[in-house]
Amino acid sequence: MAAGDPYKVLGVARTATPAELKSAYRKLAKKLHPDLHPGDKAVELRFKEVSAAYDLLSDDEKRARYDRGEIDADGNVFVRRPPPGANKGAGFGAGFGGDMGAGGGAGGGAGGGRGPNGNGAGGQSRDDILSDLMESMRAARNRVFAKAGDDVSYRLVLDLKDAHSGTTTRLRLKDGRVLDVKIPPGVRDGHVIRLRGQGEAGTGGAPAGDGLVEINLNPIGPYRLEGDDVHMDLGITLVEAVKGAKIEVQTLDGPVTLTIPPGSSGGKILRLKSKGWPKPKGGRGDLYARIDIMLPEKLDDELNGFIDRWSASHPYSLKR
Repeated sequence: MAAGDPYKVLGVARTATPAELKSAYRKLAKKLHPDLHPGDKAVELRFKEVSAAYDLLSDDEKRARYDRGEIDADGNVFVRRPPPGANKGAGFGAGFGGDMGAGGGAGGGAGGGRGPNGNGAGGQSRDDILSDLMESMRAARNRVFAKAGDDVSYRLVLDLKDAHSGTTTRLRLKDGRVLDVKIPPGVRDGHVIRLRGQGEAGTGGAPAGDGLVEINLNPIGPYRLEGDDVHMDLGITLVEAVKGAKIEVQTLDGPVTLTIPPGSSGGKILRLKSKGWPKPKGGRGDLYARIDIMLPEKLDDELNGFIDRWSASHPYSLKR
């Protein structure tokens, strides 16, 4: 696909750092993701342009080649053809120095003078020189039409626990092949995993594109990720709320013991330090457990009678 200046596509300066490139890409990718705009071809095309621009600029080698003008925004290789006659002295002078006389010898430089067979130094015939020239022209044509393969985008939905701990999951590629993709611990929503060489095939000997796997975190489950912190709802019994207790809580790291203070009301939030999400620069966020008091599924007469007697002698009201 024809692409514009990748810097302009991402809306960043040519001096943008890798972190700035990633930030710009994530914002645009999240805004333009095709799942949010079903059937909108213009948005889908824009999403592909953004992905292609980030792919080129996030690759240090490709970015450097683009900045030097060696490839275009699509990864096509630029070949600078020599101007007409530029090689005449070096090529034909070397080959025909003896037959072209003084002019030929001067143009030929290293080939000046007649060889033992009447040809230039080295004894190369006209047919040999023409064959070499044609081969060079064919090689140049191949380089002109060389194009790196396009990248292919995939989407992978992970539960929070798998994203937190890291896992290996199978992904079916566009061509039907199945790959085991290793998910590193602590990936976040919008994180892109690059599968080198797993995109569309290149042409003219150029390399294949890459597979770009975007991670989306499943919002359904007992845990919620907010920044570096993990939040969860914690159900406790009426007795545990009134009397307090030590209970076992399942966290993303496994079971831990949590102390419920006596007289805990529903909605109270308890903090477990450093039991949250891995931070990009090291350390961990926290886990926040919100208490939810759960009554028995069936309220029997004994409990109802106790509540009636207790409330009659202990009236209290809440501000709502």
